Amino acid sequence: MPENSPLKLLVVDDHAEFRRTVRHIFEAYQSVVAEADSGEEAVKQFAEWRPDWVIMDLRMPGMGGIKATEAIRKLDPAARVIIISQFTQPEFRDQARQAGAVNFVDKENVSLLVELILAPPSKT
Repeated sequence: MPENSPLKLLVVDDHAEFRRTVRHIFEAYQSVVAEADSGEEAVKQFAEWRPDWVIMDLRMPGMGGIKATEAIRKLDPAARVIIISQFTQPEFRDQARQAGAVNFVDKENVSLLVELILAPPSKT
């Protein structure tokens, strides 16, 4: 991605208010944010738009976040997906990791998304 290009994010959640909250957070950093309300829509939008990051809810009607993450990672093995959920039990974290998510964030700690996505890459 060129240095001056805005960061492209896809926020996937079946709750419009949560999508709006995340959109407002990242638009403050001049990011371009698209929204999807289902896993199926997320996969379709990812294929068409190729965002830099996907913020994916775990549980949604229809295709959930785990299946959608797997489908996105099949389209692009380098896709960066963060699963976000209020369901934070170890088995959900394990499923997210196995699906190819780069991280798992508790919905109670949304501010961590900014740290994970906007932090410069470590030099280690």
